[in-house]
Amino acid sequence: MIKQVALVFLFCITIISCSTKTVKSTDASSIERHALGKSSIASPQEADFVKGKKALKKGNDAMAFKLFRQASEQGHAGAQNNLGMMYSLGKGAPNDEQKAVKWLQQAAAQELPLAQNNLGMMYSLGKGVTQNDQEAVNWFRKGAEQGLAEAQLNLGVMYHNGKGVTQNDQEAVTWIRKAAEQGYAPAEYNLGLAHLEGIGAKQSDQEAFKWFSKAAEQNHPIAQNNLGLMYFNGKGVLQNDREAIKWFQKAAEQGYPDAQFHLGIASLKGLGLPEDHQQAFKWFSQAAKKRHGGAQYNLGVMYSAGDTVTQDYQQAAQWFHQAAQQGYADAQYNLAVMYYYSENASEETRQEAIKWLRQAAKQGHPKAQAALEKLAAQ
Repeated sequence: MIKQVALVFLFCITIISCSTKTVKSTDASSIERHALGKSSIASPQEADFVKGKKALKKGNDAMAFKLFRQASEQGHAGAQNNLGMMYSLGKGAPNDEQKAVKWLQQAAAQELPLAQNNLGMMYSLGKGVTQNDQEAVNWFRKGAEQGLAEAQLNLGVMYHNGKGVTQNDQEAVTWIRKAAEQGYAPAEYNLGLAHLEGIGAKQSDQEAFKWFSKAAEQNHPIAQNNLGLMYFNGKGVLQNDREAIKWFQKAAEQGYPDAQFHLGIASLKGLGLPEDHQQAFKWFSQAAKKRHGGAQYNLGVMYSAGDTVTQDYQQAAQWFHQAAQQGYADAQYNLAVMYYYSENASEETRQEAIKWLRQAAKQGHPKAQAALEKLAAQ
């Protein structure tokens, strides 16, 4: 049975925009989105700003940097924001976080909410300034009060984590809801999570399903995975394996390892999909490369049993070891068994086996606990 995975609030702060993925340095559209110049189109600085955006879209970072700098020196807030972010990303100029902060401060002082949010991020991460959660909250709040969804979510997350403010989940959800109601997918996901877990909001599977659905429709991979889990387990919606698989596939295609793992389990067990161990191996392999402990453990099992692959105990042990290091109890137990009963077992390998048995036993693994009791009785 596929189980609901542990879910956590995302600390959703990135340099350019808040999403489940870090914005890549080639993402010109993100920089443009965060630069809302309000000057007259007839002004020279506005003309430079517009030309800079066009240059950025064409991939001409050097020209975009030059044009944004010209407009920034004339006081254009949008250009100042973009110039700051180009310094932070090292686009069109060497990376310089101090200069990034300098230009963001100038744009933020002009009440540009996007710059206020970005400046809050710099304080939160300690980039170009001394790390300061209180200052981060100050700037997030300024952007949030102007209605910027990214800043509203970031302020909500700070309240949830008790960073720079007194911890308050109800206040966190208030701000997250404001962002979600603007259709901001990361906020929709977080609001769904709040309802699912009853954190700062009434526990409601139906409300969780509603907000996960909204975020999933915008291709938020974690929301897609969670929506799949809700369909699979019949939480907040009628149980539907086909719909579950559809959403797992959408998240998996975006590289989300939990969804890849769930597709592996579904293929292995024939849950909502035809039983296909080769497909299971494919999905487990993709998730395992992203350090998914469950996927690493299942690869170990498949190599150990020779299931769709040539039996290879060395490969099995390697995958069990990687999963065991991440605290996966079943992998710790299997690794211990392989160490203890290997053909070349020595006192050193037996001690290694006992170490892993103890770690699994601490997590309540019954077989590990029984094995330790048996060893103690010898």
